[in-house]
Amino acid sequence: MINNFLGIDISKDRFDVSLSFISNKGKRETRKRSFKNNDHGFQGLLSFLQKHNVEQVKACMEATGCYSEALAEFLHNTGHFVSVVNPACIRFYAKSKLIRQKNDQTDAEIIADYCQRQEPIRWASPSPELKKLKHLYRCSAALKDELTLVNNHLEKKERLPKEVANAWEDLAMNIKQKIERIKNSLRELLNKHKELLENFQLLLTIPGIGEESAVAILAEVPNIKAFKDARQLAAYAGAIPRNITSGTSVHAKPRLSKSGSRTLCKAMYFPAIVAKNHNPTIMTFCKRLKEKSKHNMAIVGAAMRKLLHIVFGVLRSKKAFDPDHIKNYRARSLAESLVL
Repeated sequence: MINNFLGIDISKDRFDVSLSFISNKGKRETRKRSFKNNDHGFQGLLSFLQKHNVEQVKACMEATGCYSEALAEFLHNTGHFVSVVNPACIRFYAKSKLIRQKNDQTDAEIIADYCQRQEPIRWASPSPELKKLKHLYRCSAALKDELTLVNNHLEKKERLPKEVANAWEDLAMNIKQKIERIKNSLRELLNKHKELLENFQLLLTIPGIGEESAVAILAEVPNIKAFKDARQLAAYAGAIPRNITSGTSVHAKPRLSKSGSRTLCKAMYFPAIVAKNHNPTIMTFCKRLKEKSKHNMAIVGAAMRKLLHIVFGVLRSKKAFDPDHIKNYRARSLAESLVL
């Protein structure tokens, strides 16, 4: 059992830590330090832990994308227990403790306390091919957003000076070429790795999921086995409803929680619309909601959540989409949960 806890508040250039450990005298003590967010700082953190005779620590940090990934992987590879949590968890935990100050050292101390009392799950480092897939997908998505902005400038290009129109057209052509290169790299990566390709092909059997959506799911869902059930996957994507009711007077309209991965939630929006009209399982589901006079956007949100349930079933069972198989899989999952 690990009795040493490390809270890490990380930013672009540096990270602050708060170490709660059992000293040689048998008493719990706290030490704080700040390090640069680079390889030299990582080694400095190891020296800091060794100085206080801490052989293994439970480290916890907020998920801050590229700022936290390198340190999380470094600590994981050096044998420490690492948790990477949703920043909202830390924010609401601090509010529950009535913390009034907000600075890096205080945040690190709160994260260390959260780590000790809430026992977040262990973070698993993704495989090199999954990391590459994620970077390629996000690069492609960002380039497509840029292309949309450039094309907006070209909608009335006849009203623009010739030099300006040519500049926008050249930029659009350049972005298109880069998107095509990324697409080719994605194809090569999928063809190189058997498991990735199998999961990709399985996802394509689901009506509503196209090639781009399948890549987005594989890139943004770290490991399907990390989710206990389909509800956890839907929550991870921020696709579960947030009901707001209190007493007899407060009855706000339910909305998507959006407290999960915004990238995955965004990637699932258009597939849900397609599935609502072409996926037999989701079509029947949405028809029942429409008969109950549900709002159109509420139906789309429900379709998104239902589609993620199907994705979970297909990837976990390693079987192509089949309406009857999905029903059997859900029944089996329910039975297993009742036994547990």
